[in-house]
Amino acid sequence: MARFNQRYGARLIKDGDMVHSLDYAYVAKLHRLNPKLTVLYCMAYNFTNPAREADGVTAEYSTLNHRFIDAAHQGNQLVMAWTVNNAGAMKQALFDHADGVITDRVSTLNKVIKEVRTNDTLESRLVNYFNPLPNLE
Repeated sequence: MARFNQRYGARLIKDGDMVHSLDYAYVAKLHRLNPKLTVLYCMAYNFTNPAREADGVTAEYSTLNHRFIDAAHQGNQLVMAWTVNNAGAMKQALFDHADGVITDRVSTLNKVIKEVRTNDTLESRLVNYFNPLPNLE
């Protein structure tokens, strides 16, 4: 870990990049080793509170909700929705105020971001909220 930080830490910080890991011990240790580096813990499912020894979480989107995101934000943590590949789930992540969306379909995400920015109404949020099946494709 020290070698990774020595080799890549400064460059990752300079470029504004983040480190994501499924290994909580690694996340906690790297976060303590280099507090300037943004380190996020990847959570396969969100059945607990956000990890506290990290700058945030990369959370599997199907169990992500606004309560989890709000709890993370109250602890000054980032939340990245992962891996979101359909438009409905992308909208939900944005409406729930996720800080980022990790996807394999960047062009779809760009369209959704544009749509949400121009059509962020209570009605569009309610339609997306009460119709969750298309979000889980």
